[in-house]
Amino acid sequence: MQRTVSIALALVLAAALLTGCTSSKVDSRVRVVADAGHVPVISKSVNGSKLWQSYFKEMAPDKGSAVVQVSLDVERKQFKSFGGDYDPGKVVFDFRVLNLKTGKELFEKDGEVDLDSFMFTTADPDAAREKIQEIAFKATEEKVYPYMDRWINLAAIRAMGNSDKRVFEKPLEELMGEKWTSADMRNEAAFALEKIRG
Repeated sequence: MQRTVSIALALVLAAALLTGCTSSKVDSRVRVVADAGHVPVISKSVNGSKLWQSYFKEMAPDKGSAVVQVSLDVERKQFKSFGGDYDPGKVVFDFRVLNLKTGKELFEKDGEVDLDSFMFTTADPDAAREKIQEIAFKATEEKVYPYMDRWINLAAIRAMGNSDKRVFEKPLEELMGEKWTSADMRNEAAFALEKIRG
């Protein structure tokens, strides 16, 4: 297996999520259950979500105890081989968002992502196999981040719909009016509005 640097796209996407002025500090209204490396990414996504910020403003304005839990469980599976720069494998993930006030699960998604058969890396050409393996696993985990950002927003839409509060009509209508809103978020917002309006 040739050591090439094919994870570049995933790293660029992850870097885009981690840049900007949005804080990666965990909001006291959010309980994050994940390995330390994933916590700042999850926190930044929640903190940067206009939907969650609208929800918190109405439902937990005082930044008291946590009202929502976001959890990401990741398992790395490695399959031993004797060729190439690193072993094949996959990342198995389980992502969940729970409303701690109601005990209702707002979103759940599990799946797996295979490691690329080869990758581009800026690692030292003489780097140990274990280091290249770590880079491959980390880059594969980062491929989930852009999807996770959308899942976090879908969970916020569901939290609004479950609240029955008409104050959430405006942010949901604005979301539906944005031309870049994905079909799944648009459908979820329409359903939430239907619930709110009875």
